[in-house]
Amino acid sequence: MRTDLIKRLYSGELSTWEEFNADHDFRELRKKVDDNYEQLFAEAYASYLKGDWAVAGGIIEKLVSIRPNDGPTKNLNKVINERGNKKAPPNWRGVRELTSK
Repeated sequence: MRTDLIKRLYSGELSTWEEFNADHDFRELRKKVDDNYEQLFAEAYASYLKGDWAVAGGIIEKLVSIRPNDGPTKNLNKVINERGNKKAPPNWRGVRELTSK
């Protein structure tokens, strides 16, 4: 069964998102997810990766005000707004070194 699943995923016949959404437990965990929040986070993250930290930082500030205890949002806020002052480093390539787990 596992081999078949891997084959279907690598062939493009099935996506991981389709597989997760077919799982009852996964759907149950996601039933209270705010689609608007996720969309804004995706926009902020895309801007962050492109190096447009001014746009990303503004969105992240809004998200922090909505969910001040969300770990990924707090972390990006720290990187982009607190440490980076909404400016990507001059040598930005869309990745940064992680300094802790």
